[in-house]
Amino acid sequence: MNYIPSIFSKSRDPWFRDLEKIWPSFWGDKFFENSGTHGFPIDVEEQDDKYVIHADLPGVKKEDVNITLDGNQLLVQVSQTEKSEKKDKNFLVCERCCRSMSRALALADINEESEVSAELNNGVLTINVQKQPEKKTKKIVVK
Repeated sequence: MNYIPSIFSKSRDPWFRDLEKIWPSFWGDKFFENSGTHGFPIDVEEQDDKYVIHADLPGVKKEDVNITLDGNQLLVQVSQTEKSEKKDKNFLVCERCCRSMSRALALADINEESEVSAELNNGVLTINVQKQPEKKTKKIVVK
């Protein structure tokens, strides 16, 4: 797969063409794929009285998940920071990885008053959002 940014592949400048040739070997084929910019997969199921959302979040802890409801928009955010250290003789290696992903869903029939519950189990986040009763239009009689 070719993950080279479009600015390199569309340029006619020889320097950019050379960079285009070495880019995959320098960064690796999966550099852009694993950068956390793609979000995470979700399934949204509409039932009679609620929405059920399933999000695949393998390796994510519940402390790393933030869910907010603003109007009819449900926002799921995941932020992870990993750090590992290895001491070997006089050499210290310290690696960090920071990821942030989010998904926003606009759902009909919900608002801030909707009941929302969430559970993270075996890498799958399940969110239940209760629908609100339909608001009926009120006719105003002009006197």
